[in-house]
Amino acid sequence: TTLSPSPFLTMNCNTTPNNKKFLSSIYHEKQRSAFCATHAFNNLFQSNLFSEFDFAAIAEQLDKKEQELFSSEEDFAKVRGNNVDPHGNFSIQVLSSALEGQGVTITHLMKPEVRAYREHPESAQAFLCNHASHWLTLRKFGSKHWMNLDSTLKEPQFISPTFLGLFIEQLIQEGYSVFALQGSFPGCEADQLASIFDSSQCIPVKKEENTADLDPDMQIALSLSQQDQGGSGQQSEEEMLQRALRISLQESSREPQDNDIVVDDDELTRAISLSLQSNQSSTTAQENNSTHEKNCEDEDEDLKLAIAMSMSQP
Repeated sequence: TTLSPSPFLTMNCNTTPNNKKFLSSIYHEKQRSAFCATHAFNNLFQSNLFSEFDFAAIAEQLDKKEQELFSSEEDFAKVRGNNVDPHGNFSIQVLSSALEGQGVTITHLMKPEVRAYREHPESAQAFLCNHASHWLTLRKFGSKHWMNLDSTLKEPQFISPTFLGLFIEQLIQEGYSVFALQGSFPGCEADQLASIFDSSQCIPVKKEENTADLDPDMQIALSLSQQDQGGSGQQSEEEMLQRALRISLQESSREPQDNDIVVDDDELTRAISLSLQSNQSSTTAQENNSTHEKNCEDEDEDLKLAIAMSMSQP
């Protein structure tokens, strides 16, 4: 399973006929068994291009090549199965080989050769993300419309270019490995219809409005990541994020209008920073409480020991 993005990055875009037409044209496979890598690849290439048998065949080919590097069958037996585990999860070597067969290269986002995509992810074409054997795809359609094609989602999820970097950073904080993909992707119907998609018509969806449509695991993850932090400043932070989101939608879809909301870079940066810090604050608070309780227990033990010693004195 995956953790869902914050409620400020979750939007309902089925608000106009053109938006519905574009979204319905996106090929989006849903999760089935442990075949998330297969789903991620097919969602990336926008067709039923791969099956688990294709990956298994590549894994077998890699096993044979690796076997040639070992002097004995006994030595090879120690690493046999590294390319696919008993649950059907394939190694990064298998996936990389499959991508190379399609003219696409995969590079970890922390590598210096793709630093530009870390700093400006909107300039990339697509990303593959992995955590705990789960794979998901982030893909750009047309020239600027990014979609989260995670197979555990009920439908593709729009991510505005402004918040794409925040989304990726959140995934990294949650333990995901993010890979940039480079190469020539085949055209698809959704690419052709991307020009009719109007992101300014997307409506931010709050947690309570969105979780009913999510799978149970996704509901739990979303709830944990969005727990109310309380405090007098919480409402102002939410308003700032909502405001920044509206600006990002305006910027990504149309020319500035007289009634557009204006926000400076410092305000947007602060909003993003507040969003990233929210989960960290909750974790830190829990750790502090745990430490405080442990210290209290230690003090109680010391007090009991002191009393016992004093009573034993003649």
